[in-house]
Amino acid sequence: MIELLVVIAIIAILAAMLLPALGKAKERAKRIQCTSQLRQCALGALMYASDSNDWFPIWIHPATRQINVMSGTWYSRYVWAGTGNTPVPMAYTSGEFNNLGHLFPSKYVGDGRVLWCPSYKFDALLGIGQYSTPRFMSSGADGIVRSGYMFNPWMVNAAQGGNAGNLRLMQKTADLRERKLLIMDYLGSGTTPDQLAHYREQGWNLAFNDGSVAFAKSPQAMKLAAQLADYDNVSLTNILTMLERAAR
Repeated sequence: MIELLVVIAIIAILAAMLLPALGKAKERAKRIQCTSQLRQCALGALMYASDSNDWFPIWIHPATRQINVMSGTWYSRYVWAGTGNTPVPMAYTSGEFNNLGHLFPSKYVGDGRVLWCPSYKFDALLGIGQYSTPRFMSSGADGIVRSGYMFNPWMVNAAQGGNAGNLRLMQKTADLRERKLLIMDYLGSGTTPDQLAHYREQGWNLAFNDGSVAFAKSPQAMKLAAQLADYDNVSLTNILTMLERAAR
């Protein structure tokens, strides 16, 4: 009996030692998968541009109909807009595609699962479960599909603001004058730990306009992200700058 208790105690001690390591290994595996997905999306965006007169996938504001004016950080996540709880068509037949959503009917992202980071739980706010009724790749109740990634977030001059300042910096491949961040894990106003795909590792996965990918850790960027307010594109630009530097 004593021997059995000793064995159980040893097993419990070993489990306590191994579980954290297994958790970290699992999270790292998901981060690597996320990296692969971002690379696929970045290459897909570059191929899309090659087939679309050098234009990267665009964002059209539903009310103003302005193209690529990124006044709100969340707009870079929008994938499709149409009727609520409706499967997204694999062709330009109904609704409106935006940002990375253009890669879906163009067949650059398969069934679309690569648009959501695997590190999020299924039912998380930014998880894939939000768009799985009646089946995967369906709009939410509000008729919108939002990716777990931000696409092409750089603006011409965030400090200037307005339509001219908030215009996307990289609209066409002709605008690619240096290596810049093109796609990244989501960050937005009032960002909380559960909204950061890799919070445990205190960083973000990034994909660049040359198709390369990197993981960037910046304590200062993490602090700013937690304080980011709606429409604060200046702070967003500062965060993007920090992450680009950290990824070098």
